Amino acid sequence: MIAGQNAKYYLIVFNSKNHAYYLESILKKSGYNPKLINVPKYLSKHCSLGLIIYDENIVKFSIEKIEEKKLDIYKVYKYCFKNRKKIYEVIYKS
Repeated sequence: MIAGQNAKYYLIVFNSKNHAYYLESILKKSGYNPKLINVPKYLSKHCSLGLIIYDENIVKFSIEKIEEKKLDIYKVYKYCFKNRKKIYEVIYKS
């Protein structure tokens, strides 16, 4: 599902600030260290918060929690390089 060999990081973009804070707390309680950021407008729909995650396994764990808790996310992106260009590739959307 997630091809992450050339990924620099993953970005989970939310539709709800409360859900962003909630997933951040779940990840921290599980021993992970996500980074909460303001997302560029061209990557978001409503909410401007997102979580940066550097490990593919943590992204998989996050998606499981998103589905389990029915969190309102916009998309999950993989930030990587293709043809020497920086891109945000959608890898999951609800």
